[in-house]
Amino acid sequence: MKQSAFLPVLLSGVLLLGACERKDFDYVLPQPKVSFTDGRNARAGIPSGTVRANLTLQTIEEIQSLQIKQSINGAAATDLTPVTEFGNAVLNSIVYPYPVPATAKAGDMIKLAIEVLDKKGNRSAPVEFTVNVVGALFESKTITVNGQEVIEMAPPAGAATAIINQDEFTFESNKKYLLRGVTQVEEGVTVVMQGGTTIYASTDNPATVVMFSVPAGAFIRANGTAAQPVVMTSDKVLKSTTPVPGDWRGLTITGRARTAATDNSGTLRYVRIEYGGREEAAPSTQSSGGILFTSVGSGTTVQYVQSYKSLGQGIRFNGGTVRCKYLIATDPGQEGFRFDDDNGSGFTGFGQFWISNNASVNRDAEEVGIRDGANPRLANVTVLGRGAVSGSDDGLRIRSTAGGYRIFNMIMAQIPDDGARIELPGTGAGLTDDKVIGHSYLFDIRDQALRDNGTVFSQEVYKNIIGTRIAGIAVNDYTPDGSGQASDYDPKALNSWFDAAKFIGAIRDSNADSDWTAGGWSKK
Repeated sequence: MKQSAFLPVLLSGVLLLGACERKDFDYVLPQPKVSFTDGRNARAGIPSGTVRANLTLQTIEEIQSLQIKQSINGAAATDLTPVTEFGNAVLNSIVYPYPVPATAKAGDMIKLAIEVLDKKGNRSAPVEFTVNVVGALFESKTITVNGQEVIEMAPPAGAATAIINQDEFTFESNKKYLLRGVTQVEEGVTVVMQGGTTIYASTDNPATVVMFSVPAGAFIRANGTAAQPVVMTSDKVLKSTTPVPGDWRGLTITGRARTAATDNSGTLRYVRIEYGGREEAAPSTQSSGGILFTSVGSGTTVQYVQSYKSLGQGIRFNGGTVRCKYLIATDPGQEGFRFDDDNGSGFTGFGQFWISNNASVNRDAEEVGIRDGANPRLANVTVLGRGAVSGSDDGLRIRSTAGGYRIFNMIMAQIPDDGARIELPGTGAGLTDDKVIGHSYLFDIRDQALRDNGTVFSQEVYKNIIGTRIAGIAVNDYTPDGSGQASDYDPKALNSWFDAAKFIGAIRDSNADSDWTAGGWSKK
């Protein structure tokens, strides 16, 4: 019975297999396709301006051209000049710069039908991109505040954001600027800030968010000097009233390091951001840094940058691979430096010559926080609290969710609570471990210098010195006396990007030439 029941099933399987073997399949190749890289199929534009569409083109055969038809206010479509130059023969992410006609008027609606054509004549289905013509993407006028001329920049009527879409738009050093609302640089555009530029954030309407945003695909070139830094601050400085932390949100820069580790968002050199970190809706954890880097890549230059008196974190890194030298976080309301992830991609960048200096803010937060997949490499860092007094401010806290940490040549001092509170254990591999603190000095700490899994770093192999002071290091004083404290550790062992700074802390010694915080660009 079992055999007879089995045979029909077996025979039917053979017949089916034979039928499959005899069948001729007609393979259908996928057709070319156009999609919007950033998901945006509509933008605003001004007459004679440029509107940029971020496109991804996909074909099996080589791309021949990008075809564009234009229709204004429903009129018959006309052909525009096709694009024929491509970097990759079959897959391209490109920015199509559409020139808005000079004859266009505010209120016009322009529809672009965009197709990609391959070299065998296959054509994609068209996608539609809409350009809404406006009178201005931001309103600008000269006003007088407290007897000083300033250029006011504000969103146009009915809009929440002022958009800079003029490439190489320049904030000039001999002028002052006042931001009202969110000011955003458009993707594909570079904004320039000359040394000596001062940009103020309006505090007139507490319900209005004021922020300067550089999104993914946009660029900032802020090149100050020690004597003439780029300063972004509260307008209360302009008004000669008293600014406070949280007067505005601050500077946010977003890159594409999740998909391109060496992505370049531009340059920040000798830049100071003051009184930022405003939280719009508690806890607002993604936007409370006075300076917020999100997925910023290692092609970006960040040197000599200070966050001064932020309501939230001083400088926050959400993911990214950016490598920064000469950073200062002064009196932040939360962490001086915080490392997180961006949608599951943790920060894996580098840092050298950093100072976290909290001389006055009593809060339940660490000076440096590492969590959520972050795995930084840091050298020559100075972490100062407000003194070994009663409080709950830790020096360094590494959460169990962190990805790793390698920290060398650090000074940690004047901490009200614990020094290094480590929840993420190392492997016991000594100085070669991917979770290690080495060649560092920890002193003037009220509670435990090394807590939880951090106690292992008191072992001789890690070369940490606990309880021995470095002369000159005190509350609000990060310059050592005399020749400072030498170290046997060369940070170049971490990566060739690091300088060969064989000393403890962010500043080598008391020699004036060693003090990179001097010259007027930073504040205590």
